[in-house]
Amino acid sequence: MKRLLSFLISFLVYALLPLSANAQALIADLSSHIIAIETDFHGAELVLFGSIDQKLTPEDNLVFVVRGPAQNIIMRQKEQRHGIWMNTQQAIFEEIPSYYAAYSVHPLNDTVPPLLRQRNQLGLYTLDMPVAPNTTTTAAVSQQFRLEILQKKQQDNLYSEKVGTTSFLGDKLFRVPLKFPENVPIGRYTVDTFLLRKGEVVAAQTTPLHISKDGIGAEVFLFAHRHTALYGLLAVLLAVAVGWGSTTLFKKA
Repeated sequence: MKRLLSFLISFLVYALLPLSANAQALIADLSSHIIAIETDFHGAELVLFGSIDQKLTPEDNLVFVVRGPAQNIIMRQKEQRHGIWMNTQQAIFEEIPSYYAAYSVHPLNDTVPPLLRQRNQLGLYTLDMPVAPNTTTTAAVSQQFRLEILQKKQQDNLYSEKVGTTSFLGDKLFRVPLKFPENVPIGRYTVDTFLLRKGEVVAAQTTPLHISKDGIGAEVFLFAHRHTALYGLLAVLLAVAVGWGSTTLFKKA
């Protein structure tokens, strides 16, 4: 039902966009700017839709980049010394996107010059992943850590790069489904749309998106963050109560 509703919304906007889009190279928007995570949340899908001023050629491209809130990631390397495994190198990567997804009409390598990809961070392997200034790891180890972060994020469905999922209604109206996994982080997101022609960005637009918890899960989440000590105490008491109750039940059985 939600997918049908989002399609009807986007179709309605498709019908209205040409009335006001003639003077702009790019117009884009989301079917919804909010995703509410409830207890039965199993992922979500939004529709990014809009219009361009003229038909794409094989050398042109439309690129859509979804970014989640930034996070710091600590990576450690273990080595065995004197029969004991211990941390020998550590790196802190700062302001890494907790979620990243890139969608494009054509493969990025075919239509976007390397420098432009790097500058706008178009594609997984162009992500800026700075290391904290006090990091003492070698450049080779830091690069290995970066690759491990990318691999782990992709395994968790939090990083992705997709080609060919955009559909067109005529030559100028586009529609691309954006899929979010059930483990998607909460927070403020941005959805960037880039229109590229002859290897240059001729138009770009940023659309905000907010993902938040809702219902009982949201109340528990807020309580845990606002009253950390009390939440921890209640969690311990609950665990003790469950353990005591289970023991008593098995004794009676």
